[in-house]
Amino acid sequence: MTYGNVSEVKNILEINESTYDAVITSFLGYANVWIETKVHVTLPTDVLSMACDFYAAYLYRSRAEQLSPMSDLQSISKEWKEVANSIISDSLDDQQLDTIYKLYKTNKGLTQIDVETI
Repeated sequence: MTYGNVSEVKNILEINESTYDAVITSFLGYANVWIETKVHVTLPTDVLSMACDFYAAYLYRSRAEQLSPMSDLQSISKEWKEVANSIISDSLDDQQLDTIYKLYKTNKGLTQIDVETI
């Protein structure tokens, strides 16, 4: 399954032209490879798509920065990479809390887990 959407990446990059669709599609392919190597558990599709969108925007912007003689643009692409990584880590944290809570509910009488301290 492929994640991400060209129109969402174009919104992040603030691009309206369709001439960049092929390039953005190729970067979404790279973002999908990145997501497959980064995530080894099942996460919701919308979370994975959002992470891929931001990572593809990061790749696109990084490429533009490498081709540009200006060097002050790098912080924008780094922020998009951080957003992509935080989307995944936050979702993984939420999934772990859900799993712990389900375990707590299942073993309520046998185990004393204080979910509020987690």
